[in-house]
Amino acid sequence: MSPLPSISVIIPVFQASAFIDTCLQSLVSQDYTGEMECILVDDCGTDDSMDKVRRFIDSYKGNIVFRLGANDRNKGAAAARNTGLALAEGEYVFFLDSDDLLPADALSALAAPLRERRYDMVVGKYEESQPLSEPCPSLPDGTVLEGADVLRAYLRKQLSVIVCSKLYRTSFIRESRLDFVEGIIYEDDLWSFQAAVVAGSLYVVDRVTYYYTIHPGSVMTSTVLQKRIRSFLTVIREMYRYGVEHGLRNRADFHHRIEQYRLNLLRVLLDDKSLFNETYRSVRQSVPKPWKECFRLDGMRLNKQVRDFHLALPVKAGAAWMRGWFKAEALLKGL
Repeated sequence: MSPLPSISVIIPVFQASAFIDTCLQSLVSQDYTGEMECILVDDCGTDDSMDKVRRFIDSYKGNIVFRLGANDRNKGAAAARNTGLALAEGEYVFFLDSDDLLPADALSALAAPLRERRYDMVVGKYEESQPLSEPCPSLPDGTVLEGADVLRAYLRKQLSVIVCSKLYRTSFIRESRLDFVEGIIYEDDLWSFQAAVVAGSLYVVDRVTYYYTIHPGSVMTSTVLQKRIRSFLTVIREMYRYGVEHGLRNRADFHHRIEQYRLNLLRVLLDDKSLFNETYRSVRQSVPKPWKECFRLDGMRLNKQVRDFHLALPVKAGAAWMRGWFKAEALLKGL
């Protein structure tokens, strides 16, 4: 039986004055007995978050080693995570956002399977403070996935896209060159997909290891629509590019996951015809798949064939087709 691994907890800090003390208290309350370090990355906010961080560290008397990093200017959570990853010395890393919390046994539960084997990823569950989305997907406790099965589970939505609530082997991240794309939101979706493509092994812990806080000031509820659209397009484009680069272009499950992302973006714009048409054009350009390729990958699934027929049409007609498809979809769900 191997000893428990050392863990680096990476926390980006930006405008977190109202939350950072509670977040850090949940970290120092962990019952984990292995070595731990916490890297707090200053993302150049204008409040007193980092002052509170320094006061907390000065008063702390436990065994966690605290280290500070900093960006040269405000760059966002993705850049702060990259800065933290560059500084991490632990065998495993854990991402914690400054407005979220951990159950007391989060790290010990995730690390327990690593006594038997050093998996690339150990996946727990998260719980939201407000049920704004679907429940966290999960596989049975103790499930072990190897190689291509990790990606298959991701494409089937059996693994969550949130990067928190999981442990990642640091050498796996570095050897796979898994950097977060900076300057966008939804970076978790892209990074989690890339990690699933290249992961060699994964272990499932079917218990809550992360409390995800939703509040009015969070990025997901305050970011302007145009940035959300641009970010989503970047995620779709980069997911497709990365998938093709790793030989996934002819996989039907990869095709359908990409199409789901494209449709999810368009669906929320349905009430604004002008913005819908403008974004539809960008969506068509983001993944340059011809209709014949989609036809082949859709197989005998009639609903998928109807869904993707818009790609056989000119852009303007394709946008009209998709608006009609969404309205018909909504009508059928209401019956």
